[in-house]
Amino acid sequence: MSIMSSQEFNRNPTSAKRKADEGPVYVTEHGKPAYVVINIDEYRRLKGAPKVDLVTRLQMDEYHDVEIPPVEMDIKGATF
Repeated sequence: MSIMSSQEFNRNPTSAKRKADEGPVYVTEHGKPAYVVINIDEYRRLKGAPKVDLVTRLQMDEYHDVEIPPVEMDIKGATF
């Protein structure tokens, strides 16, 4: 964990990016934590997998070649 003031962060954002590869970087304003800089892998891990509804998922390119085998059913007429 690293701590930088907002002034340090503004002067040297590259340093914050490098440190974020090692762990979270807390950026302070007036001595109090205000922001946290993390790398993209950590952000994605914290955010989790995106929630996608079934219709959207089926419209995605990777599902276009999926073949669904036909199902045989024995349907009998209704008796009234």
